[in-house]
Amino acid sequence: IDFEIDHPYKSGHFETQTMLANQGLYDGKVDGLMREKSECATAVFQNKCSDLSVDGKAGSSTKDKLKELNTKG
Repeated sequence: IDFEIDHPYKSGHFETQTMLANQGLYDGKVDGLMREKSECATAVFQNKCSDLSVDGKAGSSTKDKLKELNTKG
């Protein structure tokens, strides 16, 4: 039997939180849990980027843009 648990933890969220922190947008605990603070930071980042939809979710387009900006400099 497979049980699907609805939980906000995903291993990629560690990276997302770290990249948001590197941009000065997230100052919370880097724990891999996309909670309100992480989602707000994601939405602020998306709002700064004219080519991203603002939904607070760290989808592939948002992560790609974060990676792009975190590798510069």
